[in-house]
Amino acid sequence: SIKSTVGRVHPCVASTLAKIGVMYWKKGSYTAALTTLSDSLRISVLCYGEDHPDSAETLSSIGMVHLARGDYEAAMKFYQVSLRVKRAVYGEDHPDVARVLIRIGMVYDEGGRHGKAMRLYKQGLAIQRLSLALEEELVEMEEAGQIPLRCKNKSQDNDNDGRIDVSAKSALAVDVAATLNSIGVVHEKKGEYSAAMKAYEEALSIYRAALGGDNYVDVAVTLNNVGQIYRHLGKYDKAMDAYQRALAVMKASLGDSHRNVAATLHNIALLKTTQGEYDEALVLYKEVLTVQRSALGDEHPDVAVTLSNMAEVFEYHGDIGERGQCLRSTGRKSSVLSSPSSSYRRGKYRKATRLYKKALRVRRASLGPDHYFVALTCQKLGTFHLKKERDYSEALRRFTEALEIYRKNGMGDNEPQVSETLHYMRQVKIERMRQVPRQSSGTLAASPMSTYSFSNLSLSKRSTKRGNGSQTSGSLYGGSESSDEDNLR
Repeated sequence: SIKSTVGRVHPCVASTLAKIGVMYWKKGSYTAALTTLSDSLRISVLCYGEDHPDSAETLSSIGMVHLARGDYEAAMKFYQVSLRVKRAVYGEDHPDVARVLIRIGMVYDEGGRHGKAMRLYKQGLAIQRLSLALEEELVEMEEAGQIPLRCKNKSQDNDNDGRIDVSAKSALAVDVAATLNSIGVVHEKKGEYSAAMKAYEEALSIYRAALGGDNYVDVAVTLNNVGQIYRHLGKYDKAMDAYQRALAVMKASLGDSHRNVAATLHNIALLKTTQGEYDEALVLYKEVLTVQRSALGDEHPDVAVTLSNMAEVFEYHGDIGERGQCLRSTGRKSSVLSSPSSSYRRGKYRKATRLYKKALRVRRASLGPDHYFVALTCQKLGTFHLKKERDYSEALRRFTEALEIYRKNGMGDNEPQVSETLHYMRQVKIERMRQVPRQSSGTLAASPMSTYSFSNLSLSKRSTKRGNGSQTSGSLYGGSESSDEDNLR
């Protein structure tokens, strides 16, 4: 073994462990990846010191594992240290610096800070495009005999028998494609589907040219995201085709129990839900949950997304029961309420409530109480209580929680989630006032609602402010509750 040949504390050992750790990460074995990469980092620091590019690269790899596990605060810490070292070694305009900038952008993106993520993606992409253009120019000069062939060392020159090694060019091209994919994800979350598709298609073109075909995980990831755009646009056959092609590559490359396999299955379940095939969607979601819990544990953000979307399926089941019974009813309100359909509906809604609350517990446990996705789930619960259960007190409580978290994350009234939450809070006030019985004088009877004014319900920053809370940063998997979680990276 390498350890027996060169000793335990040697650069070759650190390098080999780093490669093994990244392989574990790609396979979804995150605990093994962290252990192996931590060993690599310890040896690298002993050999080179903390401010060496090899140590910085391992730090970045550890950040990737934390990102995959949903520990965004830890990921950010490792990325920031890696970025500091790489900037000191390489300067600002190096592809290794760009790679870390983009990974930091992913952390912001998962936390709902899409504008900041996009700025980092574009900053990184500009560096990558410049580096790729320079590399292509050097390759052309080598091919024309204008400069000597570049090799890492003499043995490589002999091994290649003088042939040009274009792997550096291919690697840079793959980096550009990956960044375009991430840019497409942000556009999609903002509902900019044309811009998203343009980014995805350019990414696919670059991947195929650099890698030589479609049978690569990177290509499959982007195909999955193309499927998302088709689903949003209502082109369901094209969406399913893209998902199935992505799924086949992922299963062949990663096995059946990988996180990305679960993600694409999850998106197929979303498609089934959109098409009204609820039973098939539930079967797929249960399969997804099994894979997620095995690969990631019970309290990973991805698990919360699946629980929330399963809740939506039960909610839709309840809606169908209500509509179907209304068509058969005599038109009297009492007959609908006492009918089997009403009982069926309430049963489905109870299941939906339990799943939404489970999703909220998982998100609070995995992301912290003040995370953007916690707010999204509170908002979803509030909407469910308002529209389906007509539990206005509980709806108001959830909307208030959501708004407070949005405020803590620096979101203003112009943000879609905030404006929607404020709208629903005003709707709660109206619905509660309608429920208040009128006295003979025509005035409103005393009720808890009389303590709420419109200014209370619009909840300005001043009225909602709490103490500072810890803020962590959200998830990779598709989610109908929020387009923030529909994509793979």
